[in-house]
Amino acid sequence: MLIVGAGYTGLSTALHAREAGLDVCVLEARTPGYGASGRNAGQWLPGWVGRTPSQVEARYGQSDGARLNAFNVDAARLVPALIQRHAIAADLSPCGVLQVARDAKGLLRMHALAEEWRQHGALVTTLDRRGVQEHVLTDDYAGGILFHDAGCLHPLAYARGLAGAAARAGGRVHCDSPVLGLERAGREWVARTPSGSVRAGHVVIATDAFANPGLWPQLDRSYYRLPIPMLCSPVLDRRGQDFLPRGTPFAELRPGGLLFGGMLDRTGRWIVSTAPYFGSADRDTLGAWSLRRFRQVFPQVAPFQWESHWWGVLGISRDTLPRVYALADRVYAVNGYSGGGIALATGLGRALARMLATGDVRELPVAPRPLESVPFRRLVPGLLRGAAMPLARWADRLRG
Repeated sequence: MLIVGAGYTGLSTALHAREAGLDVCVLEARTPGYGASGRNAGQWLPGWVGRTPSQVEARYGQSDGARLNAFNVDAARLVPALIQRHAIAADLSPCGVLQVARDAKGLLRMHALAEEWRQHGALVTTLDRRGVQEHVLTDDYAGGILFHDAGCLHPLAYARGLAGAAARAGGRVHCDSPVLGLERAGREWVARTPSGSVRAGHVVIATDAFANPGLWPQLDRSYYRLPIPMLCSPVLDRRGQDFLPRGTPFAELRPGGLLFGGMLDRTGRWIVSTAPYFGSADRDTLGAWSLRRFRQVFPQVAPFQWESHWWGVLGISRDTLPRVYALADRVYAVNGYSGGGIALATGLGRALARMLATGDVRELPVAPRPLESVPFRRLVPGLLRGAAMPLARWADRLRG
């Protein structure tokens, strides 16, 4: 089996395929985790971006939708299990993830969301104002919900740890090996690289938002590519006692799906993924809104300026749900995690490996489909980037 891309999807596929006894070769254009897998905010939980479990069931039908929701819950539990089983040094903190509401109306929506996830096996607790204050030292929130099958980790270390586990299991992981083309040769496929070629019976293209247009025509048109900045503070408090006494990451939903929140890493630095921004990409401009909101929520923390920033990229599907594409005979591609890739990509990698080992497509949480293109592929990300920050400022003005 040939796997193109050494992110969470490709490496989880490789690891689980080797455990199933399959021969595995991974070709990575750079290094493991170089793309979105190493450039995110390091939180995972069972959740959909912009959708509830009931909306997923409405989209796929009750039976298939319920299966996909349950898969999401199981994928979130797989992440810490893999880290523990393979002794991956990823700064794992399975402390849960908290979603908070600023008013009673938002809290009602969150309670309904928690109940929906409970119906699919997730462990979710509802919290009132005082309960939230045990995790987040502010009186800015009316309450929230705590996902227990969740937490935070070092995203790049997790990707590299999966690569090491796959290699120890007998998989071959080749770095600096971009695939220049893929051609059929009888019942096999041949991948060309600058230094040679690889022949394989099955191919999994696991590049998500970093698809090479020359690898498979039109694959890069099957998702919206949205750059997202990540911000990192100086060391604020190694234990987080000033504002996160339990170290629990949190997020507040904003109008238009924007988020404020973040996590503390093990050194005491505050890390947050902020809204996309159309225009200047300097650190101070990107972080101005998040810094202002931080000071509103945590006035007790000494003022600071952002120490560093980097960019990740979201691969967003048409409906923000993951896709498995059947590109040709025994050639598959996966993308469209839409910001929830740590757990979903890990889980889909295992599912792909099981499907290829058994030949049973029912191992997958969603049926493979023919390749499709999203409409207005370049326009939609631009609109999101152009509207995100004005929406955030407008919402803050409404709240005074």
